[in-house]
Amino acid sequence: MLLAGLSLVSSVGDVITGAPVTAAGRFFELVMMTAATIAGVALVLHLASRFGAPYIAISANAPPALAELAVRVAFGAASAAAFALACYAERTALVAAAFGGAAGTIGFLLAQSAGVGVVVASFVAAVPVGLIGRLMERRNLAPPLIVSISGIVPLLPGLSLLHGIYAVLNDQLAVGFASVLGALAISTALAAGVTLGEWGSWRVRKRRLRAPRKRL
Repeated sequence: MLLAGLSLVSSVGDVITGAPVTAAGRFFELVMMTAATIAGVALVLHLASRFGAPYIAISANAPPALAELAVRVAFGAASAAAFALACYAERTALVAAAFGGAAGTIGFLLAQSAGVGVVVASFVAAVPVGLIGRLMERRNLAPPLIVSISGIVPLLPGLSLLHGIYAVLNDQLAVGFASVLGALAISTALAAGVTLGEWGSWRVRKRRLRAPRKRL
């Protein structure tokens, strides 16, 4: 949670929804948080090398595993609910956030098992999160923003950012910058998927509201 994955997704989302000033502010926050993370990781790696710690290989993305579907879905729902709780959300919002996190995790694992890349899988997983956010708003359980932000927490590219920072600090510049660009692509996919899910739910609701008027 110390990594600036959520700030990166929020910044891209603000650009998509037409809020450039807020996007610039979030991007500046992203730069400051990433710089602080790099400084902390660099200090720890320097101390570890002094004590003779071995090099640890870190993958940029977690491997797909449908055999662990139930466990990953449970932890995805728990992490989304925990983030909503950390944001002082109400109890009904915690349930809605848990549904969003579970839906996003299921969509991500199923898309990965179908053979698509991480970026496409992140986009596919973010669409139902946006849909659930609007659905929970209709049921008066939680605002869609809480569900959307909390629901994508299990999908944030924190591991890609950590892998990129770790590679750069170990003089693997090509691998490091590739991982950071991959994290940016995942964040863009998440923001686009959530926006598409919310827009699709709004369009369906708008058609349903127009149907009774046409009958009358």
